[in-house]
Amino acid sequence: MALRPCRTAGRTPAGEPGTAAAEAVTKAAPRFLQGYSRRTLGAMRLKMCSIHVKDPASAHEFYTGILGFETLMAMPEHNLFIVKDPDGAGGAGLLLEPSDNPIGAAYMNGLHDAGIPAIVFGVPDVRAEYARLAAKGVMFQAEPSEGPGGTTAVLDDGCGNYVQLHQD
Repeated sequence: MALRPCRTAGRTPAGEPGTAAAEAVTKAAPRFLQGYSRRTLGAMRLKMCSIHVKDPASAHEFYTGILGFETLMAMPEHNLFIVKDPDGAGGAGLLLEPSDNPIGAAYMNGLHDAGIPAIVFGVPDVRAEYARLAAKGVMFQAEPSEGPGGTTAVLDDGCGNYVQLHQD
């Protein structure tokens, strides 16, 4: 396994011959790579992701009460809400991120204005989930459709995002 130097603007890459940094990398590489395996380091996995929302508390109510996620962490005094899959498999958390940052708000609003889903959730039966959620008043862009990628439907979470449901 060859190490590739990391390039930083305005700096000489560490891998160029004749530099002290290159010599240090060359000496350290065998020690670093010695014993490397997935078994000793573990496989990388998704720990947490986030979705920008207009109001994290309202989003928490929707994502838990309507969609069926479970609360992983709720700290209302800090406007912090994290949900997780209901199956208890210990998967990734979903941070319901406040969109008080202008960049985050622009991203969230831009996706919503363009009708683009901000996130995709897997479900065993999109049509059954569509019927269940529509009965609870959830708004969808259209009825479920089938395409080359499978069966999908896109809902509005009422918190600033479209969410795509994809059949497992």
